Amino acid sequence: MIVDDADWGRVKLALGERWGLKEAKPGYLYVVSKGVQRGLVLARWLMGAKPGEVVSYINGDRLDVRRVNLATVARAEFVARVFGLGAKTT
Repeated sequence: MIVDDADWGRVKLALGERWGLKEAKPGYLYVVSKGVQRGLVLARWLMGAKPGEVVSYINGDRLDVRRVNLATVARAEFVARVFGLGAKTT
């Protein structure tokens, strides 16, 4: 797991130092808390993601939870981007 130095102290204080991996579906691993808030996805917590928002991992590495690698987008926008459902231009 890669975390920004600036975030690690806050993460450790609020959530503890016990972390693990959760496999949402084959090949999709996420860093989750095994301590204070068991099962909490670290990237969502770091980005303050709200219901209906998705945290996108810019470089595709879900173990890289540095802020430079994370972006919060609306679920509809994320789905459109992933499945190429955006508006087409001629």
